[in-house]
Amino acid sequence: MDRPAPGRARIRITGNAYWARGAAGPPSAFAVEILAQAAAELLATHGAFAPGLLAGVEEARWSGAPPEAGEELEVAVRLEARLGPIAKVRGSLGRQGRELFTACLVVRER
Repeated sequence: MDRPAPGRARIRITGNAYWARGAAGPPSAFAVEILAQAAAELLATHGAFAPGLLAGVEEARWSGAPPEAGEELEVAVRLEARLGPIAKVRGSLGRQGRELFTACLVVRER
């Protein structure tokens, strides 16, 4: 994983991924997990917020062809709102500047 800026990362899909061995593409849970981990890192650097629980997923959708083994994906997350121990983060996975997956995550502090 490469982190070029806060809220941004680049990851490479490995050939060992179970879904890369003949499946139609990665499950949505795979993409949500990537965004949740990126959101946790962003929120940890965004002041005194200790992310602890993925509380909800909204507006999750795939667009375009699913990623393949060996591809590099761009990860982007940004804080949309915060109310006490709850934060709303919008994120996307992309390929060469084009979005493949977007979702809005609700994260609860520990």
